[in-house]
Amino acid sequence: MSHRPTLEELQSALRASWCAETAHTPHTWSSANPSAGQCWTTAYVVRHFLGGELLYAELIPQSEPVERHAWNRLPDGNEVDLTREQLPKHQALRQCDIPEAIVAAVSGAQAQRLLERVSRLLDRSAVVNNDG
Repeated sequence: MSHRPTLEELQSALRASWCAETAHTPHTWSSANPSAGQCWTTAYVVRHFLGGELLYAELIPQSEPVERHAWNRLPDGNEVDLTREQLPKHQALRQCDIPEAIVAAVSGAQAQRLLERVSRLLDRSAVVNNDG
């Protein structure tokens, strides 16, 4: 891809790429709730293309095991959460620190799979737009 995608282009490619194989928790994914289990993998892909940092939170009240959520803070300081709709509307979150290596060890393969799917879509889109 010759240009950096816009957030809107990236969001569209992510939504088209989500599937059980790209979910951190594949058993929670469904076409009825396509962002389910996609928060960490999506945050990873957003950071890959747009930079910034990953943010993590625990869901309140906590369940056992503790459920967590991830999103991005872009280099301009804006926070972007492309998978928030997977959570109940008024779900409370408490920001926490989680070593990225721990998250990557659990869902690094899914994140890489999502990155590859999104990259292919963005590359195809760039070709169509350049031919256009």
